[in-house]
Amino acid sequence: ASGSYPYLAVKLLAKTVSFHEKIPFKDIRLLHNFHIRDLEELMCDAAYNVYHKSDSHNSISAFVVFSNTGKTARNISRYRAQIPIYAVTFSEHVANSLTMNYGIYPVVMPKPNGHNGQDRK
Repeated sequence: ASGSYPYLAVKLLAKTVSFHEKIPFKDIRLLHNFHIRDLEELMCDAAYNVYHKSDSHNSISAFVVFSNTGKTARNISRYRAQIPIYAVTFSEHVANSLTMNYGIYPVVMPKPNGHNGQDRK
């Protein structure tokens, strides 16, 4: 927050978020028209669909995402699932950027020997 009253701005934002986020939706996709633009977003939508359609949400206790950029974790986060998303990354910078997304708990892992940061194809 910036401006003349940053503390009050953050306080008001926290109050607004706490009011709206305490009411979970059955399926947030009914409220927002999420556009599926690529294969990664399609896979995230499918993963959320498996979670949402499971008989009991107790059978799935978390999403675990391995990511170099954090994009996959952010794509799952937009659905506001009521379970944590553990985003495993090698980058401290990516982990820090994920802390502001809904339900994401970033985990930084050390790079294994010989890893150059590129995905295997």
